[in-house]
Amino acid sequence: MNRLEIVLVVVAIGATLYGANLLHSHVYDYYLAQMPEGGLAVATAGWIIATYAPIAVIVIFWRLTKRAGPLYALILHVLLLPCALAALLVGDQLMTSTIRDPDFDATLGAPMMPAMLALMAALGAYGAALMARIAASASEWPPGGREGVSGAVLTKRRPCAGRGPCLHRAAHR
Repeated sequence: MNRLEIVLVVVAIGATLYGANLLHSHVYDYYLAQMPEGGLAVATAGWIIATYAPIAVIVIFWRLTKRAGPLYALILHVLLLPCALAALLVGDQLMTSTIRDPDFDATLGAPMMPAMLALMAALGAYGAALMARIAASASEWPPGGREGVSGAVLTKRRPCAGRGPCLHRAAHR
């Protein structure tokens, strides 16, 4: 487990505690009376999906970007937010399918608050980890180290020596 995954576990635990605390509010008492039999199980499954599925999506995308090349990693970074929001909305639709108020207007979004806060914290952790990875890779520039570079001309080492035709002959003059 790397540091990002540890932070995301802490976010998931925090969302669980926050969601358990909200169960004692009058909002849930009002809607529990409206739910049909089995509705609580569906609403709970929706809450679990809305809270934990975006965190799982973030972990999966993080691991995939570590293995992918730069272009595919960029595509995964761009697709992260839509996929995490889709997972959040699937859970939201499951929660709202069990009550007569389909958009939680009367609750001011209380059932979605733990999931939204967990998503924002997880995206913040993902962004911080991504910036740390970019800063770490920037400190390793140039890739071969500084001993082989003098301005724009290679002096000590020749990266193409013995590996086929040279494509940058100006560096050897």
